[in-house]
Amino acid sequence: MKEIRLFPGDVIYKHNELTDSSIYIIKKGEIDLFVESSNENDYTNIQKLNEGELFGELSFFADTARKTGARS
Repeated sequence: MKEIRLFPGDVIYKHNELTDSSIYIIKKGEIDLFVESSNENDYTNIQKLNEGELFGELSFFADTARKTGARS
């Protein structure tokens, strides 16, 4: 297990990313899960996660590409 610190707006991973299949647990703060439109600068938030919640589990267990992006 490794702790990482992020600043607001930092992208943790992008949609369809294959390079990192980590699972994340939020110790403090909140994370937005999002999907990108055809324009990379445009995205839609689909879920907000808070302290104690986890994300990235689908890619972690299934070893598949990310279905969403994640941003602090």
